[in-house]
Amino acid sequence: MENSCVLRKVKPTARLFKKTLIDSGRTRITCLATGFYPCHINLTILSNDKEANEQVTGNLLPNGDETYQMRKSLEISAEELHKKQKYSCLINHISLDNDLHITLDLNESDVRSVVIIVLTCLAVVAVLIITLFIVCKKGLCKALQQGVI
Repeated sequence: MENSCVLRKVKPTARLFKKTLIDSGRTRITCLATGFYPCHINLTILSNDKEANEQVTGNLLPNGDETYQMRKSLEISAEELHKKQKYSCLINHISLDNDLHITLDLNESDVRSVVIIVLTCLAVVAVLIITLFIVCKKGLCKALQQGVI
């Protein structure tokens, strides 16, 4: 039993994502690898294929299922974001045959922005419908149809 635990290898699942920090206007780029065993892992955030050492923070935490997770983050300014840099995450773990390399496309549409735009459009349409209903209820629609106003 003890020997099988030592030989146990579980591959990480990983994702790379960005989040705008409202209070500072900066963007946090985060690489998250989770579900791996054993706990030793190399996780590197790259900027234009070079290691981004400045301001990278990270930690290793246990999951509840005897696997581990590691998260590393890099905060960048709006100016850096608009330079269209390529950000990626390189993961090396004993369970992987090759390094896992994930790239973040900063040009992809931000789902949150799309949702906000759609909800704003729906709110405007709702206000127009309610306004038209109120105007017609007051009898102004009939006056407009008869050419009185």
